[in-house]
Amino acid sequence: MIMASASFAVMAAFIKLSALEGASHGAIIFARGLPSIFLILVWAIYQQKSFKTLYMKSHLHRSICGVLSMWCGFYAYAHLPLETATSLNYSTTLFITTWLVITTVTARNPIQCIAVLIGFSGVLFVLRPSVEDQQWFPILIGLMAGVMGTGAMLSVKNLGKVGEPVFRTVFYFSLSVTVSGLFGVIWADQYEQDIQTIGYLLGIGIFGLLGQIGLTRSFSYGSTVLTATLQYTTIIFSAVIAFFLWDHSLDWLSWLGMSLIVFSGALCAWGVAR
Repeated sequence: MIMASASFAVMAAFIKLSALEGASHGAIIFARGLPSIFLILVWAIYQQKSFKTLYMKSHLHRSICGVLSMWCGFYAYAHLPLETATSLNYSTTLFITTWLVITTVTARNPIQCIAVLIGFSGVLFVLRPSVEDQQWFPILIGLMAGVMGTGAMLSVKNLGKVGEPVFRTVFYFSLSVTVSGLFGVIWADQYEQDIQTIGYLLGIGIFGLLGQIGLTRSFSYGSTVLTATLQYTTIIFSAVIAFFLWDHSLDWLSWLGMSLIVFSGALCAWGVAR
């Protein structure tokens, strides 16, 4: 999950850079999905793997929730400061934990629940998003990304329980992302990009694929609450990237928040081990 978090932080930076260069939202989404399809196809053919599945309904649910979450989340990255958009995208953790506590008796581990709350407190310390009047709509869209992401991650967990391989789950999701992005490109009628923007778009696809594989493996075979908590480490990577790219300085509250994020992950891991 740490690898996935770092990859998603780099991907988010490329999304921001692409948007600043004028890339359409559809082009960014399309770039996110296409490399995943290509690489998985090559790997599957080489390994003689089959894409046939008995759980298409679960894949459909995962894809619908995931695609909607991605469109909302990428919109937030394009129209909000990187730190603010990241905090909204990772509100999924709270929704996941709340859902599990309500519906699953075994998930009502007080240590894990406290760890998630500590982690979210750390996020608030790090980001402390300042809201301007013109930012309310992107913020609401960003929150929708968190809500839809909950449904997507729970679907991934269910697919893992029935033994669906990771490559198949990532493939069907990436296919859905690419198709939706293609429609977005056609709608925006924007087909030409300069070399620099193409490089940013390739970065979105490559690091998005790495993050997606790590995230899918973590939610499929690991503890849902632990994985959700470890996602907070994306905030640390995002803060470092923002510092170097946009000269965003970190104060003592930010460092305190990062410490709480790391502590929450360790506490949750200890709770799972018990």
